[in-house]
Amino acid sequence: MTESIHIEAIEKVLSAIYPSGHPFLSSFFYSKPGVQSLLGGLGAEICAHQKDYTDAILFIRRTGCNYLKFISISEIRTITTRFLIDNFWYISSDAFWTDNNCAYISNVSRNNINILAEKLSQSALYNSSESLILYPLQTVEVEDEFISDEFFLCGAANFSKNLLPSGVKFEQYNMAEFPPLVEAAGKRISPRCWLGIKAPLAPIARKMKSSVLGAMSLTIIPRERYLFTGRELTGGKCTINPKSMTYNFSNKSSTPSLSSDIKIDISDRSWLKLLAKILSSNDGQSRSQIRSLEYFYRAWFLEPSERFPILCMSLDSLVNKTNNHTKEAIKFIDENIKLKIDLERLRLLLNIRGAVIHGAAPDVYESDGYESYYVRYGADPVKDLDLIVGKCIREYVFEGKLNHHPDPHADITEKVKKMGRIMPDMRKINIIPDDI
Repeated sequence: MTESIHIEAIEKVLSAIYPSGHPFLSSFFYSKPGVQSLLGGLGAEICAHQKDYTDAILFIRRTGCNYLKFISISEIRTITTRFLIDNFWYISSDAFWTDNNCAYISNVSRNNINILAEKLSQSALYNSSESLILYPLQTVEVEDEFISDEFFLCGAANFSKNLLPSGVKFEQYNMAEFPPLVEAAGKRISPRCWLGIKAPLAPIARKMKSSVLGAMSLTIIPRERYLFTGRELTGGKCTINPKSMTYNFSNKSSTPSLSSDIKIDISDRSWLKLLAKILSSNDGQSRSQIRSLEYFYRAWFLEPSERFPILCMSLDSLVNKTNNHTKEAIKFIDENIKLKIDLERLRLLLNIRGAVIHGAAPDVYESDGYESYYVRYGADPVKDLDLIVGKCIREYVFEGKLNHHPDPHADITEKVKKMGRIMPDMRKINIIPDDI
């Protein structure tokens, strides 16, 4: 339903775009929406007054769907420009007569402004209708499927038609492969499972995917979490709604090349339910928790020196304090970690965090505290921070419901210990145990 806010948004956008005379915005072919042209349609160019167009984008961000506040302004700009291109037909007859030195608003009729405003009210900028975004996972095995309003995890061999949006023809899909179209030609992969995200926009789905997989990484015991192999993985996603289906491959997979696959079973149901609740919430605490999981997911792929500052950001998102950060972080960790911890050691670890985050030592290995920490405790600060952040997320975000899965190599480890090749207590040097 068109409201004055949609009309005002369209007026601001049309006041910022010109046929020429300003920085180039886009060149495209257009035709009547819903009608395919064999010739590709008519050609058009639009230019934009940068400040006015940015003001229009910011207005849309303030008055549009709430989720726009969680993505970058440049992404909203891209979505708005795409909206203009897709709906240019409605103003094209008026735009043809617009003087090059005048904004399009000067010549577009009130009726066509209203039509465009109606289309805007139905768009993803002002209407939170959702698509299903599917991510093929090759390193995750789902023994007990999980389905919520926000996301689902389902084995590729057990994908049922009720998981697809209403109106989508299930017989056109082969969910055992990616891309999942029966008639798709070319490259194909066989995923172990599908992560399905229900979201209005790809950037929102990407954030949700990062949160889910960041949490999933915490089911892996720490000494296995960064143990990668050279096996080749392929990434990608598929977007499905009743009107269309698109897919693309990516060189970066959704998970690292883990040495052992993650298994999701009935023991994971409690924390998955809690995560679904967090993803559906819009309060400040939930947003901070989601950010922390996103950072933890990002750190999963990185080398230790690059991982350290991202882990700091994950912790900072939970602490969520701007003043006396070290003091507040120590208090937060001590209250939430549910373990006895050496506070002096924790303070030195967080001092290293301060040096890295504030630029005194952009690389953690250059920090004076890094060597001091090793000398005093014989442990790696990067690993200790990973243990602290992981434990805080499991206790604070997931209320102790997210537990490590069993060590997939426990038998081998025990055998090597008995042979005397691993010191039985070598992990006791960590700031906290790595197996609880």
